[in-house]
Amino acid sequence: MTTSLPRLAGLTTLFVSLVIPAIHAQQPGPGEPLTLVEAMARAGREAASVELADLGLRQARLQVSEARAGFLPRVDVSEAWQRGDQPVFAFGSLLAQRRFTAADFDVNRLTRPDPLNNFRAAVTVEQTLFDGALRARLRMARLAHAVSERQRQRSERDAMTAAASAYGEVLRFEAMRQSAEAAEAAASADLERAERRRDAGLVTDADLLAVSVHLAEVRARRIGAAAEEQVARAELNLAMGAPLDSRFMLTPVAEVDPAEPLAGLETEALRARPDLQVAELRRELAESAVDQVRATFLPQVVFRGGLEWNGGNFGQRAQSWVIGTEVRLNVFAGLADRAQLARAAVARQTSDVRAREAADRVRLEVRAAHARVEAARATVTVAESAIDQAREGQRIVRDRYDGGLADIVAVLRAAEALLDAEAQAIAARAALTVHHARLIAAVGR
Repeated sequence: MTTSLPRLAGLTTLFVSLVIPAIHAQQPGPGEPLTLVEAMARAGREAASVELADLGLRQARLQVSEARAGFLPRVDVSEAWQRGDQPVFAFGSLLAQRRFTAADFDVNRLTRPDPLNNFRAAVTVEQTLFDGALRARLRMARLAHAVSERQRQRSERDAMTAAASAYGEVLRFEAMRQSAEAAEAAASADLERAERRRDAGLVTDADLLAVSVHLAEVRARRIGAAAEEQVARAELNLAMGAPLDSRFMLTPVAEVDPAEPLAGLETEALRARPDLQVAELRRELAESAVDQVRATFLPQVVFRGGLEWNGGNFGQRAQSWVIGTEVRLNVFAGLADRAQLARAAVARQTSDVRAREAADRVRLEVRAAHARVEAARATVTVAESAIDQAREGQRIVRDRYDGGLADIVAVLRAAEALLDAEAQAIAARAALTVHHARLIAAVGR
């Protein structure tokens, strides 16, 4: 049994020595320097969600132009040719061509006319003089454009927050990988120390195997951290709208300043958050929808004018014109318009409730983000103190092990304690960065 322990330790060391260099060889270089501010700014410009919001804003701008067109005259030009012996067509065409004579009053010619051609060119103009619904539609289009602008701002804010979260994750896994590398170096030194003590007859092969297993576990942790780092880097590239294979050298985040008083942050959020502005604009949209339905009960006044040329052949035509106005009044539409008005009123009430709910949700988000920032800051302080204690404890245990006063289990426990403390501190620092970015987003800055 004792001869198999060194063999197992040797196989473990051989496996790790073959796998680890291959993984290192696949990792790219450090890449272009990138700060948190630059990553967030790039996400606010180039993220796919922001690009989609820009396209939506363009559509809303075109809808305003479309609604404004209702106040401008409509001009149509047409050219038509017809041929036939239909009595009404023949009678009207002759009149329009100003070629109708007394002989055309003959009953046979009226009822059985000869086939004839009519070439007709026309220019028609229509201008709405009064339509209350047009103004309501234009106001709704302008409000929809304002909503799209706020949604674009919200998309930009969300993209920047996502980039900050991804940035923090990259820093976290990068620091975890570096911590695991340091732990791997320490474990390698422990393995050499155990080998010397084994050769001196102070410990057994079991101690050597335990250290070898610990070394393999630390290396496995480094492999996992390196893989998660690659995934986090790809997520950061996606958040910034960069190619997934891009490589950046992230700059450590400076210490986050203490959060401002909660009351002031809530007041600022209620004034600056784009989603609250969207809720208010949607409430105004609902009011405009009510006005639009009410406008259907008002008369519509339209002016029309036309100029046309009719002839029996293409080159010779007679000119005529007509102008007039039309007034339309909705007297009865099967009560559908009244149902639409009631439905629009309910939609307006719904928008009021949603606006109040949005304000409460913003307050909750600010409070939650503020509490998480403070908790993360306290966790960082505790974790950094734990690192110092774990590092000093590891030094003491190693000295005792060298003096024969501690066993290998104590050495491994001290190493694990230091590794766990460093992992907790890394996670706490990354969480502080992410929560602070989310607090800024919750305030609407």
